[in-house]
Amino acid sequence: MKQISMVSLYGQKRGDLERLIKKCWEMISVSIFRRVFEPYHINQIHGTIIGMEKLIGFDDPFNANIWQVSGNKVTMMYAELLNIIARHLPMTIRFGGFDKDYKEFTSFGKTPYERSFQVQWPTFKFTLIGWPHKDLNFTSKQILWDPRHEIETRCNIKHKYENDNDLFMVLGGIEGLQLLTDSELDELKSKSASLEETVREYLRKNPVDVEITAEQVFLAQYSRETLSLDSTNVYCIQNPGIHADFIQSLYSEG
Repeated sequence: MKQISMVSLYGQKRGDLERLIKKCWEMISVSIFRRVFEPYHINQIHGTIIGMEKLIGFDDPFNANIWQVSGNKVTMMYAELLNIIARHLPMTIRFGGFDKDYKEFTSFGKTPYERSFQVQWPTFKFTLIGWPHKDLNFTSKQILWDPRHEIETRCNIKHKYENDNDLFMVLGGIEGLQLLTDSELDELKSKSASLEETVREYLRKNPVDVEITAEQVFLAQYSRETLSLDSTNVYCIQNPGIHADFIQSLYSEG
């Protein structure tokens, strides 16, 4: 079954964002992780605005995240979806630029410096995270969480994480661990902190702002959660042909 997610920045990258991604790739590729690093295609790298996954096994579009949290089967409603997100655009996302002692906000219990780049062993992914701001004010308003919460309230489409104001991007995966010896794997894990520190320091010194406009927000119809190019169709939210019935039809088999 196809699933749907609302994503940003999918497709061709330009300017500072392209350079930032490639610089992160370079730092990973010259580290001890070079043997197991599998970069994503640059066009599939994206930041999720909100997941719209449907509960599998039912014809009705019950929201999977609401069911996961509450056990309730609640039908998603799409009539107001695009208008809600459009009202919150454009938004500016800052990647990097946070000192180690910056503590004006935290992200899942960690500082933005720590969260800016991580080797995610539970999911075997390398992640880059940015935060929305208005004139470098990150705390007066939850610029990304606000539309996520409004979409949940008015459309019954729940974001996976509560009070999540992050824009999360996966740069690539950790592959081929089965080819390593136990000692090689232990060494790899022990060197995670060193790579994280290297990339975080680069990000701290080289912040990048990326503006997300309506032209860069899409409904992604996918078969694989990685949104690989060969199994994903995307529809810009500015497309006049997108309406509630069309959105619901995207969950169809095939």
